[in-house]
Amino acid sequence: MVPPPPPPADFTVDPSLSGYDVLFHDYLDKLNETAAPKLEGLATGAVVFSTHHPAEEPDRVLLVQRASHDSMPNRWEIPGGAVDADETVLGGLAREVWEESGLKVRRFTASVSSGEGLAAGAVFRTTRGRFIFKLTFVVEVDGSAAVTLDPHEHQDYVWATEEECRAKLVQRSAEGKGPTDLVFTTAAQEEAVMRAFETRRKGRAERAVSLQKDDVLH
Repeated sequence: MVPPPPPPADFTVDPSLSGYDVLFHDYLDKLNETAAPKLEGLATGAVVFSTHHPAEEPDRVLLVQRASHDSMPNRWEIPGGAVDADETVLGGLAREVWEESGLKVRRFTASVSSGEGLAAGAVFRTTRGRFIFKLTFVVEVDGSAAVTLDPHEHQDYVWATEEECRAKLVQRSAEGKGPTDLVFTTAAQEEAVMRAFETRRKGRAERAVSLQKDDVLH
């Protein structure tokens, strides 16, 4: 199946992420000034929070299940993939989110990679022996209800709460389905999802404090 052309890359970027809004080679070359072993590629992942569930309900993130005929069959992950050589780091992720879920990224809001600064991320080695650097971001999308999977890559999706991610079990009675076990592709993938929930909580708390200060001033 040929993926549809990606939507225009008209997303916005939180100022804290401006260092990632650069071309693939510019970012990779910067990493390789100090990286050992040398990195040969970039992979990205997107934590997408639902905007279509009721606001009073717990936050939910999009998890997609890998196809049974693919590597790591039937395991769960967030949308993402490799950044192409002619793309920016964030542009490559926006494309992957579109291809894997049919969702259009509106804004990049935070990094939830492990570590500090622009070198925060995880290194993994492919079956071909290449060292790849993985980055994970929280993104906002337009119309989160309209998920469309690429069946060559993924066979199912869920919107899971933090509690369900911790329990690795999603109740799906509202969909007319039984409970679904969540087996993540990697421990790093699961940890990034949990960091995203924590980042979201902190952001809300900071906004609440800011609003209280504004009320006092006015």
